[in-house]
Amino acid sequence: MEKKAKRYYDYNVIKAQYMPWLESCKNIQKIEAPLVNNIIYNYNTILPDWKYLNRVQKVAFYMAFVVDDTWHTLNLRFSLKFIEKNKNEPKLTDLIRRRLNQNFQNNLNYVPEYLFVIEFDENSFHIHGVINAQNDLDKIKRIFKTTSFGRCYTKNPMPENKKIVCKNITDKEGWTCYVLKENLGGSNVYISSKITKVAKTLYKELKHKAKAIKKQQIKYSLKLNLPIDFDMKERLSYVKL
Repeated sequence: MEKKAKRYYDYNVIKAQYMPWLESCKNIQKIEAPLVNNIIYNYNTILPDWKYLNRVQKVAFYMAFVVDDTWHTLNLRFSLKFIEKNKNEPKLTDLIRRRLNQNFQNNLNYVPEYLFVIEFDENSFHIHGVINAQNDLDKIKRIFKTTSFGRCYTKNPMPENKKIVCKNITDKEGWTCYVLKENLGGSNVYISSKITKVAKTLYKELKHKAKAIKKQQIKYSLKLNLPIDFDMKERLSYVKL
């Protein structure tokens, strides 16, 4: 594994990648039916199709709309043996995913919802993410340890900086930025299919709601002869009353 210079981004740079779009999603979610036809919203109600979102946006969406305070952070470092064996693995994300899923299934009889991003450290690597541990947090920690250090990990206590850390999420926005701090390109990311399914359904509902809002606001604007501004991307901006 070649040495890789750290590319930690300022949190403001990270948030700039997704916050304007994410704020639109949050604003649309707050609007309750039936829609009020005499309010002109002064923010964008056009949402791109799910397939056009990059992985950074998707991670941010999962964290904002799917993850709640019952979830836990996921911090997992690997043994030197595991790193040495897999440091040149071209499909490292898939390898870690398969190892974890197999151990989850063998020990829990199910695979919990989780996502992770790989962070590289010169000649090493580790992962950060989130997991829905439900009532199996202790079991999941043991699974992480056996996945990373083998089943004999109890005979060789792990150094303090190698321990598995799973804590309650107290700052989702901060943790989102931390997870993505070296990975703005969106590569080396795994998102479980369960999370994706829930998120896509919710996003589809938001997009449908956004279309209804846009349609109603155009109708109301025309009725009152309010100006509607169309730009090159066909986005609508409304004059606030």
